[in-house]
Amino acid sequence: MNYKKKILIMLLISVITGIFSFGTCLSLSTRHYCSPGEFEAIFNFLALFSIAFGTISIVLLFTKGAFDSWKLFAIIYLIVSIFLVSVTSNMGGMLGIDKEFVTMWLAGIFFVVSLGIILGKREKQSSL
Repeated sequence: MNYKKKILIMLLISVITGIFSFGTCLSLSTRHYCSPGEFEAIFNFLALFSIAFGTISIVLLFTKGAFDSWKLFAIIYLIVSIFLVSVTSNMGGMLGIDKEFVTMWLAGIFFVVSLGIILGKREKQSSL
């Protein structure tokens, strides 16, 4: 499977995940999964990372050689992110850092570093 098919599959998965997480959060059911509680961190994580993955997928469609190095970064980063979000307290603790805050920062850092890797690989290839 070539890299464009992999990226399109990744884009499709991020769109489906985004629709699922936002749809669940904004549903009119009696139980609100995104209200503070046990499921809030899961749906926030899915929603924010699906936005980041979708945007990065679109950028990767237009850059040819950056996918493999970005994929290695993304796998390692997601494992570390899941661990960090799971060990963070729901209440914020002494410093006021809770799961939602950690999730927002991790998604933002993921997006910025991903763009850096992709653009760095693109510049390196264009100079060759």
